[in-house]
Amino acid sequence: WWWSLRGGGFVLLGASLPVVAVAYVVGPAGPTAEKVEPPFDRFAADFTDANHRRAGSLTTAAMAELDDYGWPCHARLGGDLERVAGNYRNGQEIVALVYSDGIEVLNLYEQSGAIDPRAVEEFERRVLADRRVWVRDGHPRLVTWDADGVVYTVATDLDDDRLSEAIADLPKPPAEPDPAERVGDRLS
Repeated sequence: WWWSLRGGGFVLLGASLPVVAVAYVVGPAGPTAEKVEPPFDRFAADFTDANHRRAGSLTTAAMAELDDYGWPCHARLGGDLERVAGNYRNGQEIVALVYSDGIEVLNLYEQSGAIDPRAVEEFERRVLADRRVWVRDGHPRLVTWDADGVVYTVATDLDDDRLSEAIADLPKPPAEPDPAERVGDRLS
């Protein structure tokens, strides 16, 4: 009797291994958001055009309300970059914020969704502020990542240290799951 139970256990274990292997390889790891392709070239053009700051200005109260609803509109980033403007782009699809210390500027764009991998084919994967981000060097440098269902794009000329300080104040993407978490997520 004991041998038949043990043999059945081996059969059950042998049958479950392929299921676990497939769960590890196939399917999304957790909830998925709509894939978006941020208009990176327009964001870069906005960086050099001071006039874009005037259109559709958001009040301080409106930005505080957006902040309460998960759209970070912090009054300050990186210690000394003050928010000097905020507006909507594409109707109300993108929140555009401008930060400055009086000399250097950082534009922050936030939109709902997750980055479509096709959108960052010309970008390089790097680590800034302990997070994996996509970077396109140039004038300005573009840095993008997604976290909590929001795509963040920064257009700036800040050096890596100052940029990292500013990015550290924004939501961080979730850590890559370990193999056990990955199997559990995909099985569920």
